[in-house]
This record gives sequence, C-alpha cells and structure tokens, in this order.
Amino acid sequence: MITAEQDKALRALAVKYPRHPMAKFCVRPISWYAIADRIAGELGLHERTSKHILDIGCGFGYFVKSCCDHGHVAGGIDIPDAMIEEAVKIISHTYTPLWITAHVPLPYGLRGYDTVTTFGVNFKHIDGTYWDHRDYAFLANDIRNRLSPGGRWILRPNQTTDKQHPIANLMRTEWWMGIVPASTSVIITHNQVEIQWT
Repeated sequence: MITAEQDKALRALAVKYPRHPMAKFCVRPISWYAIADRIAGELGLHERTSKHILDIGCGFGYFVKSCCDHGHVAGGIDIPDAMIEEAVKIISHTYTPLWITAHVPLPYGLRGYDTVTTFGVNFKHIDGTYWDHRDYAFLANDIRNRLSPGGRWILRPNQTTDKQHPIANLMRTEWWMGIVPASTSVIITHNQVEIQWT
C-alpha cells in the first residue's frame, strides 16, 4: 500500500514538476495504487506463490509496488527521467532507467522472469513513427529469451477506436502470426494481449 508519508511526497512532485506529462500520477497516489493493485489481481498476482516480474514502462511503479506487496520479486523499466527517479525512490522499488530501442536487446541481467508486463506503452522510433511487425517480433523474441519456462508477456496497449492506427494491430490475433511461434499461446481480450510460451 501507499503510506500517508509516501502519498504526501508523491503529491509534492506535482508542484515540483507541474508541466511533466506524468504529473497526473501525483494526484491521488493512493487511487493510482488501487488501480494497479486491481490489475495485479486480474492477472492472478494476488496469489502467494512468489513470481519474478518485470514491468516495461513502469512509470512511478504503482504496479511494481503492488506486486512486491503481494510477495513477488518485481522491478521496472522506464525512460531516464528525474521525476520518475524521485517517484520510485519514494515508493521504494527497483527501477532501470532505459530507452527501449527497436532491435536493441534489453540488458543482459534482465532475465529469469515469470511474467513481463507492458501497460499503456506506445513504442515509437526516434522519428515518432510507431513500431511495426518486425520491431515487435524482435522484442517478443528478446522477452521470450528472458522468461522462465511457461513464462508470459502481458500487454495492455493504449486503446484506440481507429482500426487503422498501428496500435490497433496489437489487438489482432492474426497480426501476431509470424511474430511468435505457432505453438505459442496468444490470448486477446478487449484490452489485453497475453502471450505464453511453452
């Protein structure tokens, strides 16, 4: 949970960084934590069997904190950013500052995970264009190599009503064909893609 002291310190970041795009996460931190905790429950992470979890695009780390509170070993990756660095220190979780670049593997030490999550992350190139099929194929293979047997990658991309938008591709089962082996389980619901390797 988020303590009163953490809540106060996180709210103060909104004053320090008023124009930061993530400043909204400083408003009602306890509510943001509750949302993250609900998601952890939806993913079966309230069970007491300890898992090793990596959250790509962790932001302040409310989801990582929830996982740790439920007995898991969890850490996050997000862009190098002063406000994020301060927030994760307040929340007290492991954070790797890193730009995720297409066709560049994650650092060697990031491995042995049971679950990798990616929530609301729009992967883009430096020129602002969205990642394509080949870019996601590389990332999926890289993540697979960092998972324990039976591990899973769970994505909850930003939703769009524009069916032609590149993000909409992520919600199509056929789009993942060729990205992951045929024996891999790809389960798509209204807001989530779960890829499980056997």
